[in-house]
Amino acid sequence: MFSRLPVRLRTALLAGLVALVLCSAGAWWLRDHLYDAQYASTLDKARVQARTVAHDLVIRNVSANVPTDLDWPYVVVRSDGRIVTGGGGAVQVDVPAHDVPPAPTPPPGGANAWSATVTVHTGAAVPDRRGDRPPAESVRLAHRTLTAVGAAITTGPGDRTVFGPDPGTLTVYVLALPDAARTAAEQLNGPLLAGVPLIALLVAATSYASIRRALRPVEAIRGELAEISEHQLARRVPVPPAKDEIQRLAATTNETLDRLEHSTEQQRRFVADAAHELRSPLTALQTRLEISLARPERTDWPRTASESLAATRRLHALTEDLLFLTRPTAQQPAPALADLAGTARELTDELRLRHPYGPYFTTCLPETAPVRGNPLQLHRLLRNLLDNAARHARTTVTVTVDQTGGTTRLWVFNDGSSIPPEDRERVFQRFTRLDEARDRDAGGSGLGLAIARDIATRHHGTLEAAAPGPEGGTTFLLRLPTA
Repeated sequence: MFSRLPVRLRTALLAGLVALVLCSAGAWWLRDHLYDAQYASTLDKARVQARTVAHDLVIRNVSANVPTDLDWPYVVVRSDGRIVTGGGGAVQVDVPAHDVPPAPTPPPGGANAWSATVTVHTGAAVPDRRGDRPPAESVRLAHRTLTAVGAAITTGPGDRTVFGPDPGTLTVYVLALPDAARTAAEQLNGPLLAGVPLIALLVAATSYASIRRALRPVEAIRGELAEISEHQLARRVPVPPAKDEIQRLAATTNETLDRLEHSTEQQRRFVADAAHELRSPLTALQTRLEISLARPERTDWPRTASESLAATRRLHALTEDLLFLTRPTAQQPAPALADLAGTARELTDELRLRHPYGPYFTTCLPETAPVRGNPLQLHRLLRNLLDNAARHARTTVTVTVDQTGGTTRLWVFNDGSSIPPEDRERVFQRFTRLDEARDRDAGGSGLGLAIARDIATRHHGTLEAAAPGPEGGTTFLLRLPTA
């Protein structure tokens, strides 16, 4: 369900949820921190009140209801652990004696320096002196767990206190009420309950708006791609100025469109060239047959059949070349071990028989030159190179094979005209002929070198036209990984 939502909505909801969790944790920590700080301040004030009560009530022999800044309940404990009195305004509660132990004798650091913090479990509320029901404040403090801060004071012989002449150490415990800390913490409840969801909502809305703005270039790219068709491949998607993933996406998309446009243009040119190449022999064959049928009595039928068969063979060879160029690499047979030197030796022997009057074929071949590849395709590669050399050579074609550094190299040299530097790459394009004035029937289809380079590339090798030597001529250099 969540995965079906738009990415900007999902991201905004996730950001809002994370903000809600973090802000809730922060609000909880802030409330607890405020409560702890306020309660620590309360304990400090209770400690001051304990010392004030110990001083005024015991030493100065004043009234039990000592006026202090904080009128909290307190108890006075004798050195034997007996609670002498308790009080603090009108508040009266029972405090168990075991919860308020007396100060040790002598107190560490002296009586005036001793203090202690204990946990007190209050009992029932004590009625006032008139026997009436306990005050409401006393009832509120009954049966609670509070913190008591104790202070000790030592009286000497003859010192009079509120409790009469009672020398020894008296311990005063003041019950620290958490009301102030709780009130301070509760004052944050309203702002936090309203602020935390508001902050989470604000984060979610901001994330949604930011992601929507960030995805505008993606929408622009999508819109432009939706309008591009096969007749509008020159259009390009907009590239945002920010250097980020979206800019790289736009740049990659434009590069893909460049390759697509180039591929489409090559395909159109290839189809046009193929149609032109097929039309020439078809037109010649059609014309020859029409003339022969128009004047059958004057036609040399054996010669017409022979010429028609030659044209048909040319069409068949051209069709095979076209099919090879359109066959995907994935459909090629699995590679095997092939002997490049043996294949070159076999083809040169065959060409010597096919061309008894020239050119002259010479070889410089090792015993074997193993390479890994498709033997039939490598055979076709070498045949195309040698046929091309035989067509352009004046007197000699030389084939050389060697192996060095994990690479097998094959040179095919003919002593014909040299290829100009600007045409050394163009000769590998489909249907390229540098001697346009020659008779097409005497030349090749214009696909031999293109097929040869395609086979070399499929075998992780290279095929290039090398620079001519001092005596001129043309050399093609094939490099293949040695098996």
